[in-house]
Amino acid sequence: MANSRILLGCLCMVNLIANSAYSSIAPFYPSEAVKKGVPTSLYGIVFSAFSISMAIFSPLFAQLLDEQGPKKVLVLGCVCESFSMLIFGLFDFVQGPEAYAICSFSCRFIQGFGFGCLNSSCKCFKF
Repeated sequence: MANSRILLGCLCMVNLIANSAYSSIAPFYPSEAVKKGVPTSLYGIVFSAFSISMAIFSPLFAQLLDEQGPKKVLVLGCVCESFSMLIFGLFDFVQGPEAYAICSFSCRFIQGFGFGCLNSSCKCFKF
């Protein structure tokens, strides 16, 4: 019983942090992208990369869950989310609007993959 509560608490925290990471760029990304010279028409593409990634990889999530199990898929998702958020924090060092837009899209794409992994795996744990 105690292990189930700990697992549930951990899964709740993982989901809270992952959902916070999903929406955290909305307040600051447009102004930072303007400073780097990224056209405003690309903001939507950068923001949609998250959902595009989840849609593309959704069949893979089911396959990974069957082959690897929810624990490994959860860890993979957390690693991808963490990596993308860490790299996002280093974008001050990216020069040029094209590079900034490509890096932004790539990070959101990786973040979407990670979120899909961890979100799918959370639904497979038994209590």
